[in-house]
Amino acid sequence: MRHQYKIIKTSVFLLLLLSFMVIKAQQKPVEDYTERLNNAVSSSDHTNPNYKYLDTFITKFQKAGKLEATMLSKDAVGIAIFLPNDSKSLDIYPARYTVDKDKVDISALRNRNTQKPNEDMKEYVDFYLTDWKKLGTSKTFKSLMLNHPVPQSTITEMTNGHMVDSGYATSFLRGDEHWLYAVSFGDSGIIIYAFRME
Repeated sequence: MRHQYKIIKTSVFLLLLLSFMVIKAQQKPVEDYTERLNNAVSSSDHTNPNYKYLDTFITKFQKAGKLEATMLSKDAVGIAIFLPNDSKSLDIYPARYTVDKDKVDISALRNRNTQKPNEDMKEYVDFYLTDWKKLGTSKTFKSLMLNHPVPQSTITEMTNGHMVDSGYATSFLRGDEHWLYAVSFGDSGIIIYAFRME
């Protein structure tokens, strides 16, 4: 009986150790993605007027710190720049950060047919970047407030930020008392998000 208890105890310990190792392997830090991000940014169109926003958001993300739990528990609207693997496009899209208890969703809105921002979305982005007070008057803002995906991903705390693994993308979150920045790495490209949290 004592021998069986020792075997069970050893088996449980090995199972816990293996689980910990698998979890740690899945939680690659953002630094493991730095080369991919740098390559995507350097191959993007530096003459595009939206490049200045890309550069700003990446710099802010890199300088930002770990967010407090209260910041991660607030819904927010924002903007996103998509860096597709197969294009130098720098379109800016409306975005939404949604929280429901311990689940989150980070997503960008684009036209289903063209995969680009439509005129209403462009108006939203323009207000977001240049005239914040008008943001609430845009059709896209109202749509973001009423229609958003159900959060299904879990936030994992890491040393210098937080990570969200949604199954189709791995996102890293950082920020300050006013902004939440996220960088998402997926199969089709990289998305850089900025959410004003005030």
